[in-house]
Amino acid sequence: MNDHDQVRQHYLQDSLPTRLVRVAANIQRIAWLTEKPDSAAITELLRECSQSIEWSVPELASNWMNEAAYLVDVQRALAHWEQVWDSAQHDPAQRMKLAEEAREWSVEILYLSGLVDE
Repeated sequence: MNDHDQVRQHYLQDSLPTRLVRVAANIQRIAWLTEKPDSAAITELLRECSQSIEWSVPELASNWMNEAAYLVDVQRALAHWEQVWDSAQHDPAQRMKLAEEAREWSVEILYLSGLVDE
């Protein structure tokens, strides 16, 4: 078993709500880090969040298709930011845009977890 599979197995041991809260927290960290751009940290968090969503969507989709589709949209946006971050980090407007999107995603995913009331 490779490292990727071990990380995935460890991640999937938690309940879906716990995993979603973790994703929301990491996305909130992305928003916070855009104020102090650190390409390596943000890029790693973007990748980690995207991967976590990928691993969680199949379980969510079995009962909540709309919510799963929303997470897939977030995953796509995270992948886009990961691709463009090397240049976007030098543009304050782009950093602000990512921060705003990340804050919104974080709140929505936290509500999706079912562990927080709207």
